[in-house]
Amino acid sequence: RERLKAIVSRLATLGTRWLMPRLSGFHARHPHIDIDLRQSRREETSWLEDVDVWIEIKRPGRPWPRSIAARYLVGREISPVCTPTIARRLKTPADLLGETLLHHTSFPGNWGLWLDAAGVASEKLKLGGGFDLASNMIVAACSGMGAAVVQLCLVERELSTGELVQPFALTASTGRGYYVCARRSEAPDGPAGQFMAWLATQAG
Repeated sequence: RERLKAIVSRLATLGTRWLMPRLSGFHARHPHIDIDLRQSRREETSWLEDVDVWIEIKRPGRPWPRSIAARYLVGREISPVCTPTIARRLKTPADLLGETLLHHTSFPGNWGLWLDAAGVASEKLKLGGGFDLASNMIVAACSGMGAAVVQLCLVERELSTGELVQPFALTASTGRGYYVCARRSEAPDGPAGQFMAWLATQAG
C-alpha cells in the first residue's frame, strides 16, 4: 500500500504531554500514514503551505478564517494542581492565597479567573514564579515549588501517578482551548483528514 504523510505543527507542551503519548495509537490504526511533527513558531502564519495540520490556541473574539476548518480538542478548562504535601494544607480554595502560586507568563490572569469561579476574592492574590512554558511550570509544581493552575490534559501522567493532585475538583473556563486546524480544501479521507478525525476521538 502506498505510504502517505501528514505534516503536523503543534505547540510544545501540548505536543509533548498530550499528543506524543497517544501517537503510537494513530500509527497502529493507520500504519501507512507517516506523521512529521514540527514545532509551532509564534512568528509564523499558522497555515503555511508546507503544513497540513496544526494545533493552536483559540483566543476569545478571534474568528477563524473562512478557508480554515478548526475543531476544538482540549484545554478550555483550568484547575489548580500541587503535590500531595501542599494539598494537605488546603482545606478551602481560599487557602491557596497562602501558597506560592506558579503562573504562565502569557496568561497571568488564570489564577484570578479560577479563584473568582471558586468564590474567593482575588484582591489579595499575589503571583509567585512565572514560566513561559507550561511544561516548565509543571516540573516546578512537581518539585513542590508551589501550586499551578493548568489544563488537566497537560498533567494526565502526574495525576495518574499521584505526583500531583487536584486539591479542588472545580474547573474554570478560560474561553480559550487547543484547536486542530487544516485547510478546508484537505480531503476528509486524506492523511490530514484522517489525522484530524483520530485526534477528535482522542479528545473524547
